[in-house]
Amino acid sequence: MKNTKKEVLRNCIPAMVCMVISGLNTIIDGLFIGRNIGEDGLAAINIAWPVPAFILASGIGIGVGCGINYVSALGKKHEKEAKEFLKNAFVFLACAGILYSVFFEMTAPYLMKILGAEGKVHTLAVQYTRIIAAAALLQIFGAGLVPIVRNLNMPIQAMAATISGVCSNFVFNTIFIFVLQMGMRGAALGTVLSQVVTSVIAGVSIKKSGALSREDVEEKAENTGGLSCYKKVGNKILSDKFIEEKSEKIYSGNIEKIIKEGCEEEKRSGYIKKIFLGGIASFGISLLPTWVLALTNYQCLSYGGSRTVACYAVISYLVYPAQNMLTGIADGVQPLFSMCAAKENTEKKEKQIKGVVTRLVVLVSILVMLLLFAAAPVFHKVFSLSSENYESFVQGLRITAISLLFYGLNRLSITIMNGKGQHQEASIIIYGEAIIYTPFFLFVLPKLFLVTGIWIEPVAAAVLTEAVCVIGQLRKSEKYEYTKAG
Repeated sequence: MKNTKKEVLRNCIPAMVCMVISGLNTIIDGLFIGRNIGEDGLAAINIAWPVPAFILASGIGIGVGCGINYVSALGKKHEKEAKEFLKNAFVFLACAGILYSVFFEMTAPYLMKILGAEGKVHTLAVQYTRIIAAAALLQIFGAGLVPIVRNLNMPIQAMAATISGVCSNFVFNTIFIFVLQMGMRGAALGTVLSQVVTSVIAGVSIKKSGALSREDVEEKAENTGGLSCYKKVGNKILSDKFIEEKSEKIYSGNIEKIIKEGCEEEKRSGYIKKIFLGGIASFGISLLPTWVLALTNYQCLSYGGSRTVACYAVISYLVYPAQNMLTGIADGVQPLFSMCAAKENTEKKEKQIKGVVTRLVVLVSILVMLLLFAAAPVFHKVFSLSSENYESFVQGLRITAISLLFYGLNRLSITIMNGKGQHQEASIIIYGEAIIYTPFFLFVLPKLFLVTGIWIEPVAAAVLTEAVCVIGQLRKSEKYEYTKAG
């Protein structure tokens, strides 16, 4: 049991620190913008945040999807397959980064209007978004490489990459915003360059790990996880589908070249698909706070105007790192659960890991909740909010803090499901929260309690999500016991 605790803490502590430090990027931007531009700047960066958040969530999703499949393949001693997942993750990240850069650069003014920006706030939000969009490729690599490093059993290196990025963001913001007076453009440029620092350190760690230079091992067709196939043409193994599609070319000559190209196409699409399926739940977990932020901004504008948006911006700056901390604990143990799922007779160890990490989540969430509750008046002064916002801000932060306990537990449950290969169950829970009852609570509760209803929504959503997770686990446990008994 002691070894289990050490193993959990070795993975969780760096991941938790990594996610907290990552969340501090938003606080750093908020502090610099709040003091240099004012409440219009705070509102603008809060409204524009869904764009960089979508880019970063995509990177995290691809990185986690790659990591889950890498650990699973390695656990089954399929070293060649594990290496291919890494290679294809790089391709996936590059393609997504280029696509996002073009899309967000072209649509920035329209997206900011849709998200509720008007007047000066709209101008500032577009300035920020266009720089973020131009460097989407750099950001998606910064976000995607860190979870890959963590799944290569290098949690310290993953933490170092993130800390270096955040520290550099502070330095860049000081230079661009305070010294050069570049305003929103300076904040965006600082964010982009900090991700470059993160991706460089993470990339060096991956290269030094030797994961990309593993020697190929001989693997039978039936052990390739569905990425190769089942019939021979010449001296190559191909799928029925490929043979049917390429039959004319195959039997007309140049067999070796066509078979080689076909095998590579088939394998690559298989790897990308598996990375996508493995990362879709993590993408949802990463993006959900931003989706909620966008909806909440809309409701804040409707029920309290730009002052309430600025108030909520600071609440999100403070709660987001706390949510990141709890998500980091879950992310830290994901490789352990993925490895358990890849091996046989590990049920006992899996239960021990789950018990240790659950206690850690409860302890951390309660401590953070109490800290936010007690320090709410202090944070009001630190972020230079107007006196008219005092009561609403303190009430909002304290109510939102209550949601952290349930948030941490349900994120742990979802991450465990995903790490064990239960991608469909994990995705249903996270996207059900995002698409169904979070919007429901956010639009119904303010009608009953006005601005206070906006602050209650995170608590209601987190409690319901945890209830869904518990019910799902109980049903799966009952099904397992029934199958075992039968």
